[in-house]
Amino acid sequence: MWKKSGIVVLALAGILTGARTSSAQVVYSPAELSQVPKVASPSQARAEIQRSAESLIQSGVKGKVQLRFVVQPNGKVDPSSVEVVAATTDALKDFAVDVIKRIEFVPGRKDGTAVASQVIMPLTIG
Repeated sequence: MWKKSGIVVLALAGILTGARTSSAQVVYSPAELSQVPKVASPSQARAEIQRSAESLIQSGVKGKVQLRFVVQPNGKVDPSSVEVVAATTDALKDFAVDVIKRIEFVPGRKDGTAVASQVIMPLTIG
């Protein structure tokens, strides 16, 4: 768990199986992987989240949001795959969708090969 200036970002927790992206690329669940995806640079991710959440925090917005998305084999989030699973306030939805698209990941691996994988990432702000 990361904690800095009122922002807590929880660790990745993946679920789901056998999902497919719109381009018919196979997307693996964490259970199918030999290595699950992880944030490539936690310090950069923290800085990006903090920078993006600053105005929310200053206006008193707090809460949790849970996102589901696909990390592609190149470590980037597939922007078309990002969806809000749950949020304690609507103000966090757009923030979370926007910020997750800018965070890079070490992709999941299956048998030593980088593959697309689906994850759920919860964020807590405030």
